[in-house]
Amino acid sequence: VDKGLIQQARHLWMLSTWCDRRKETDGLRVLAQQQYAFLRASFLDPADGGFFFKVSPASAGMSQL
Repeated sequence: VDKGLIQQARHLWMLSTWCDRRKETDGLRVLAQQQYAFLRASFLDPADGGFFFKVSPASAGMSQL
């Protein structure tokens, strides 16, 4: 399944906002950290420092933003 940068960033924003404004739990913090790591590992283009707009399991990146 392809993953889009905007949707994944929204997931991270939601988790981070929850940690900041609500009762934070260890599990929630771990999810936020995993989401951040996923964004950096999957969407960051090491060649120019930009981000891929969409990625798929079969490729490092599909299209750049």
